[in-house]
Amino acid sequence: MAIRTYDILLDSYNSTMPEPIVGRQGDKNGAVTLHVTITDRGTAVDLTGQTVNLIAETAKGTAVVADNAGVTLTDAVNGKFDYAIPNALWSEAGKIKKAYFSLNNTDGNQTTYDLIFIVKKAIDMTQESANDYITIVDQTLQSLTANIGKLQNQFDAIKNVYEAGEFYSKTDADNKFYLKTDAQTRSTYVDNQLKQIRTIANTNVTADTGWQEEGLNYINGFTRDSTDPISYRILQFGNNLYKVMLGGWLKGPALAKGAKVDCLILPDHLASLFRAKTLQGRYMINANAGGQQIISSINGNNLRVENLVWNNDMGSIGGFLELEEWV
Repeated sequence: MAIRTYDILLDSYNSTMPEPIVGRQGDKNGAVTLHVTITDRGTAVDLTGQTVNLIAETAKGTAVVADNAGVTLTDAVNGKFDYAIPNALWSEAGKIKKAYFSLNNTDGNQTTYDLIFIVKKAIDMTQESANDYITIVDQTLQSLTANIGKLQNQFDAIKNVYEAGEFYSKTDADNKFYLKTDAQTRSTYVDNQLKQIRTIANTNVTADTGWQEEGLNYINGFTRDSTDPISYRILQFGNNLYKVMLGGWLKGPALAKGAKVDCLILPDHLASLFRAKTLQGRYMINANAGGQQIISSINGNNLRVENLVWNNDMGSIGGFLELEEWV
């Protein structure tokens, strides 16, 4: 049974080399088998009455392999045969460049383009090498045994503490750590945790784009503010944590109650980082704090604003927008 097979097309007019055929030193006869088709300018070569041989040099050129025993004609009229590569070809590690099929009949012989064989080096399993491997295995087992002993000691210590009743109960843990009944206490706890997270993050920045406007396009009557325009900044922490910030002065036309409008096209790399559909942030629209009245969202690559609950239509939009998101 073959462990690797290759479909090989050899055409008289096509000098494109087939993919390398890979084997390993010591592979037995037929471990690698080729399904070969021979054509002449796309037309099948009739192999009826032909003797097909593989002619090849071993990788180091120390021996020549001339073999017909591995050939089995599967469809002679249509130029098809299988070839079970002999063990002799895999005797030397390296690249075999001189290898081809020879077709022989009463008129003489003709040959195909060269095939390329790669012979992988086998692991040396001489007694000396085998002793080295056994030593490595023994050392690994000794290390595992030592670690298991340490784990057993740690488990025994935990068991002793548990039996002595020195663990927190669920109620104790809830009361001590996070399930406070006082809302202000919970809020203070969360704020402190966020401060710690921000402190750690701000001291571990691996990349910073700085504030920039490149790729921002204003649409639907919105315009760039000359004093404090919209800009963005991307901070990276480690390999895959980002803080995305978007802020600046946004100016635009009237917006009726309940209406929404796309105001800004974001560059692809920025829009793709805003994963939340509705973005949290601070807004100051028409000199009023409008965090509950104006919301923004991502619509494809566009930044969209919506007049949510203002009773009167807004004569214009003008205010500071500040958004940030961790992704």
